[in-house]
Amino acid sequence: MTPTAAARTVGSRVRNISNASRLALAILAITVASLVVTSVVSLMFGEDLAGDVIDGTLETQLTLKAEQVENLVQAASIQTSALAGSAQIVEAARRFGEAYAELGAGDEAALRAASADVDAFYRDEFVPELEAAIGTTIAWPTLRPTTPEATYLQDLYVATDSRDAATRRLVNDAGDGSAWSEVHEELHPQLLGTAERLGVQDLLLIEPETGVIVYSVAKNPDFATSLDTGPYSGSVLADLVRRVRDGVAPGTTLLADIASYVPSLGRPVGFIGAPVVESGSIVGILALRFPLQGLDRVMTSDGDWEAEGLGETGETFLVGGDGRMRSISRAFLQDRAEYVDAVEGAGTATQDEIEAMLGTGTTVVFQKVVAENTLEELGPEPAVLEEPSNYLGREVLAAYRPVDLEGVDWYIGAQMGREEIQQPISSFRRALLIAVAVFVVLVTFAMTAWARAVFRPLRTIGAALRRIHDGEPSGQLERTDRAASEFLELTDSVEAMLDASRARQRALADATEQRLQVMRSFLPASVADRLEAGDRRVIDLIPQASIAVLVVHGLGELLGSSDVGERREQLDTLVSELDAIARLHGVEPVKLVGDAYFAGCGLDQPYLDHALRALSFAVDAREAVREAAPAYELRTAAGLHSGPVTVGLSGSALLVYDLWGHTVATAQTLARSAAPGQILVSDDVRGMLPDSAQVRQWTSGDVDAWEVTGLGAAAEVTR
Repeated sequence: MTPTAAARTVGSRVRNISNASRLALAILAITVASLVVTSVVSLMFGEDLAGDVIDGTLETQLTLKAEQVENLVQAASIQTSALAGSAQIVEAARRFGEAYAELGAGDEAALRAASADVDAFYRDEFVPELEAAIGTTIAWPTLRPTTPEATYLQDLYVATDSRDAATRRLVNDAGDGSAWSEVHEELHPQLLGTAERLGVQDLLLIEPETGVIVYSVAKNPDFATSLDTGPYSGSVLADLVRRVRDGVAPGTTLLADIASYVPSLGRPVGFIGAPVVESGSIVGILALRFPLQGLDRVMTSDGDWEAEGLGETGETFLVGGDGRMRSISRAFLQDRAEYVDAVEGAGTATQDEIEAMLGTGTTVVFQKVVAENTLEELGPEPAVLEEPSNYLGREVLAAYRPVDLEGVDWYIGAQMGREEIQQPISSFRRALLIAVAVFVVLVTFAMTAWARAVFRPLRTIGAALRRIHDGEPSGQLERTDRAASEFLELTDSVEAMLDASRARQRALADATEQRLQVMRSFLPASVADRLEAGDRRVIDLIPQASIAVLVVHGLGELLGSSDVGERREQLDTLVSELDAIARLHGVEPVKLVGDAYFAGCGLDQPYLDHALRALSFAVDAREAVREAAPAYELRTAAGLHSGPVTVGLSGSALLVYDLWGHTVATAQTLARSAAPGQILVSDDVRGMLPDSAQVRQWTSGDVDAWEVTGLGAAAEVTR
């Protein structure tokens, strides 16, 4: 066969291929080409896309943690400012300052005895313990007080009887008969209670002219010394006092950077200071030593890193302008021995720094994580950096952003190991190649069958026309008509389908409107508006709210009664009554789960007195439940806790407004621990209640709380 004849034969065979086969081949070719292009693009840019996801996760963590840190410090600043302006602190600063000035030199023999006691305390107790904590040798005479007044008071309240830190703060009167001890006996219990209510580790009053610490709750070795000339004149507290004294306006607070503090055995501390003003003059300086555990809890998400999307190697931490940590390391918390091996191998901490971390139990201020010049180059927005290795010697992707707090140079850092980042990319590549191969095979068979089905009516019509052309009986013409009418019926079916679709759309719109009306009736207004706008990922972190959980004892007996209609009606009445009482107090009803009723104050609308409102609701609800179904003797047990709360919608097909977090779990634990008729509140709630609230300490097993025995006139505040 000649080439020309062969070409004509091939062309003839191609022309004889059915349209169904041509359609199947065309779709298959397009599909395979699309898959090839998509696969190549995915393989080329998959790593970049995954990197963008990781970058987004890190940047989201930075923004979230920065807001939480700012809110935490701002709340502490507000408390400090309010306390500095209170009559209690103004009186205490003035009276302690006057009493300290009256101490004088005292009896020489008594002073020698006091000096010997103080020397023994520093030589035999404090300095050895300090050296063990920080791993450095210290000359003890450099730390002892230098003035007779400081020696006298430290002998009475710090060194005598080898008191430890826990017992020193409980001594009201040393019994020496001095004017200072008389003032201390009168005012110390109140100030100690204030410090414990605020959750601060020490409350100090400093005389503004001399810088002398004239009062301290904790009675650490800095007590009674001068921050201008004494052994701690170069400390972070001394710097804070000088800044406050240099012209801070009344009602303004200053934050001191976290630093190692010798009087606290070298442990990192942070202070907030404010001037104490009376009649336009500064009579003292208030300094609060706030606990760093709050910052650690925020930065470590209470140890639940994976729930935050940080995987097995990711973490967030607070960094100072010197590039050193201001919050604890994840690796240090999880395994100290492995942590020490890692930083020794990476060379990111000296032996002295490692010993200090082990001695003080934290990496704060001791572990360096980034160079200062790197932080100085950052702008106000999050910046992602590809670091060859982090402070543990691991290759990571890291991001940083500054924290907006006046007086301190802090940054939020977030990082994740590159090996962990690359793992899903490799898995994606393998899965993509397998999926492409399987899909091509499936598409080949599916397209062949589909093309035949598409052209089946045309083949039927074509066969009928051929039979007519061949002179078959007219009865076959009816079959051809039926084949033609199949397309007419298809057109009619499409029109009917469109009519039905329009009807369904109208019904769907009506159903949607009804659903929105129902949604607005049981969701907060702000949540309903966002959901109506199309936002189905309504999740908000409320930095400060109060959660009340009511456990209704006897509800099971009520629901187990034989009359279904009656128990449904009684349950609806009970829930409606609780919802009405909640709204009366500005409390937001959330859900009833089993015998537990959940509500919160400050979720949808902020309240300064959210703790009092929640407690007033619990008190009124207790009475309402008791009167709701006398035959079943319903009694409530209530638990209240304040703190950060996550609220929003859960579920996909069925959206439910719910709340989560440590605050909710704590309130529920207190409610389950309480006896019927009893209301238990946490320390955080107790610290926000007015003095008219009547409470008493309550402990059962591992649960420590306060039992509310009365509200006095405070209940009227929330109505």
